[in-house]
Amino acid sequence: MRQSTEDSSICSAVDLLVPGVGELCGGSL
Repeated sequence: MRQSTEDSSICSAVDLLVPGVGELCGGSL
């Protein structure tokens, strides 16, 4: 999995909208 500023922005946006998905995204990163 590659890390980029776009991925971080999307992950942050998703974290605000869906805390559950944000935790999964943050855990994978």
